[in-house]
Amino acid sequence: MKIVQLSDLHLTAGGEALFGSSPRERLDLAIDSILQSHADANFCLLTGDLADAGSVAAYAALADALRRLPMPACARCCSLAATSFISLSGPP
Repeated sequence: MKIVQLSDLHLTAGGEALFGSSPRERLDLAIDSILQSHADANFCLLTGDLADAGSVAAYAALADALRRLPMPACARCCSLAATSFISLSGPP
């Protein structure tokens, strides 16, 4: 099984720069690399801070970007009460 992982994307609402660079542009470049070298992966695991401030717009941008992936993408969501995995793209 081949897994690709993206971590700590810190996407911002509206694609604003964060510390002098664009998290969305960095994500798009990472996806370009995955498509070029790892399109045969079974799934993409997303971990860490996916949205910098947790805005709905940032998560919508994440879902939009992940539509380019040929494999399902899922995120590990943790809280003090539970750990679960959620699907962000791929077959329903």
